[in-house]
Amino acid sequence: MRCPECNAEIPDDARFCTACGCRIERDQASAIPVPADEPAEGAEAEDSEAIAAFVAKIEKKEAPAAADTEPRVIDGVTVRVPKLADGASPTAPKTDTGSAPYAPKDAGGSYASPQPKSVDDTVLFTPAGPLPGRDDAPQAGGYAPVSAPAAPAAARTGAARIVIPVVAVLVVLGGVGIAAALTGGFGMFNAAQGPAQVTVVDEVPGNSESEVDAAPDPEPAGPTVRSTVNDYTWDELSQISALIAAAATDEEGKAIAQDYHLCASDGTLDGTQTKTVKMSNGVTADVQVAGFRHDDRADGSGKAGITFIFADAVATGTYNSSWTNAGGWEDSEMRSYLNSEIQARLPDDLQHVIVPVNKLTNNTGATTSAGSVTATSDMLWLPSYNEIIGDIDESLEGNLRVYNAEGDKYQLYVDTNVLWSAENPILVKGLGTGGSPISWWQRSPYPDNDQYVMDTGADGIPFYAHVPTKDYGIVPGFCI
Repeated sequence: MRCPECNAEIPDDARFCTACGCRIERDQASAIPVPADEPAEGAEAEDSEAIAAFVAKIEKKEAPAAADTEPRVIDGVTVRVPKLADGASPTAPKTDTGSAPYAPKDAGGSYASPQPKSVDDTVLFTPAGPLPGRDDAPQAGGYAPVSAPAAPAAARTGAARIVIPVVAVLVVLGGVGIAAALTGGFGMFNAAQGPAQVTVVDEVPGNSESEVDAAPDPEPAGPTVRSTVNDYTWDELSQISALIAAAATDEEGKAIAQDYHLCASDGTLDGTQTKTVKMSNGVTADVQVAGFRHDDRADGSGKAGITFIFADAVATGTYNSSWTNAGGWEDSEMRSYLNSEIQARLPDDLQHVIVPVNKLTNNTGATTSAGSVTATSDMLWLPSYNEIIGDIDESLEGNLRVYNAEGDKYQLYVDTNVLWSAENPILVKGLGTGGSPISWWQRSPYPDNDQYVMDTGADGIPFYAHVPTKDYGIVPGFCI
């Protein structure tokens, strides 16, 4: 290969003419891209070390004989370069303008002024295969250039950081010694080397949807789940009751009760779902969960979520002070006593969560008409005969229709198989926890005459009726 300036014979892989020092232009595809941004912090010191090492290598090379060189001043610096042949004109030094390559000569033999690259012209490269954390890389065919801002300074390789100072020294020093040092020492411009190495910069960390787990659905509002009913506060039970009442169906309501351990794992009630209540007069008795979504709230806002009935009597008393059931439950002395003195004995936290509900009762007394059954609003109440035993075959007697109209059998008594004619331990109650079994009042008047009221015997059989002046147990129910 010959020099385009002086036509001297030079090696094919030379970057400079050994005769005149002219720079030999190469294919731009083999050039190493130079980042267009400012050097990273600490890069200046690293560059200085690289230059010092480079100069040291040059100084070890044997300098050209004085007779073969001549002094020349370039940018205020005096250097010695090889002498030119007689009559030959010196070649003007070329100015490096950043990372832009030198332009070839134009038709007139002059070098076109190179234009520096702007930051916006910087080209980054992405590999053919997908990068870790990214799913937008090309899937086939080499490296694809994409327009992007300049790569961060921290991403430079050591080789890239020394390119600028190396080029500057090449332009200033030139000559045979420099070309030899480049070829034999650093090997950057050795034509036998493979393709230029490319630093791949991923400026935007991968954040594909596959890497981000979907946020879990929020938990429904409600208290912390406890092991037993007794572990909850009355306020927590009231919150759970509201969730049960707001359920779309009875099945969904019962599922909520199961989640909070208010019933057995199969959704049944067996009388062990209890919470202890201590009355202000010192009597202690448990309350049992009797049902879910059973009673209608008196304000018309829907079902009450949970119904409780005491497991034992909290007191004893008379239904009425005279031998009459006239006026039924509505006008009874028992109803007044429950919703005043007995209610006042309950703990404050329980009183605050009780909601009034509508209770259906024969409020006439002696009757065979189901139309005698009307609703009253009550905070505390006694269970009716039908709420304990369930519907009776109405073909037996006309007055059985009156019983059947007084509400529906509670789940607790369904699940424990309470019958009208048989003893059942779930119905055996004492005065307070551990008390001896006693008879206890129901709220249903006996419809065959005006002198009796229904009650449950100490043996747990629910089909008894006695005069209302008896001092029997009081077993209240309530809703929250």
